[in-house]
Amino acid sequence: MAGCKELIVQPTYVIHGYEYDELVEILREYLNQFESVRLGHPLLHQQSDYKELICGLNEVFDFRSSSDAFVFMGHGTGHFANACYPALEHQIQAQGFTNVWIGTVEGYPEITDVKEKLEQLSCQKAVLAPLMLVAGDHARNDMAGEDEDSWKNILERGGIEADCMIAGLGSYAFVQRMFAEHALQAEEIR
Repeated sequence: MAGCKELIVQPTYVIHGYEYDELVEILREYLNQFESVRLGHPLLHQQSDYKELICGLNEVFDFRSSSDAFVFMGHGTGHFANACYPALEHQIQAQGFTNVWIGTVEGYPEITDVKEKLEQLSCQKAVLAPLMLVAGDHARNDMAGEDEDSWKNILERGGIEADCMIAGLGSYAFVQRMFAEHALQAEEIR
C-alpha cells in the first residue's frame, strides 16, 4: 500500500444490508492508513437506481411483449434494507408492468407470496430470473433446481409453467455501468 493515498471500494451488493454494514466497519480500520477512504453504494441506493434498474430489466426482458409473468428472485435478508424488494416491485408495477413480481430466498416476499398473487391472476406461465449479481447456487438450485422446494417446482405444482433464465445481473452491461457510476460517486468513510 506504499504510495497509495486514496482507497475506493465499490461493493457489488444489490441492497444495503448486514454485509454492507460490516464492510463499513472493516474500512474504518484503514482510515489512518490512507488520506481518503471512500465507499460506493449498492446497486439500489437511491430512487434513480430503481428507475434505471427497471428500465434496464425491461430492455432485457421486454415485459410488455408477453402475457407471461416475470418473477425475479432476490436474496433477501433479515436486515431492514429488505424493504427494497417490495419497494422495487411496487415501482415496477407503478410503471405499468403489472406482470412483474419480486420474491426473495431469505426475506419477504417469499415464493409462496408470489405464487398466491400469480394464482389470483390465473397466470399460466412465468419466467423466473435471479435478481442477484451472479446466477450461482440460489439461481441454479433454489430457483431452477430439481428439488421439490425449488421455485420452479413450487410454481409448476400450482399449475404455472415456469421457464428459468440463468443469468445474473452482473452479466448485463447496464448493471455494470450502474456500479461504475456508484464507484465514481463513492462517499468518504468517517
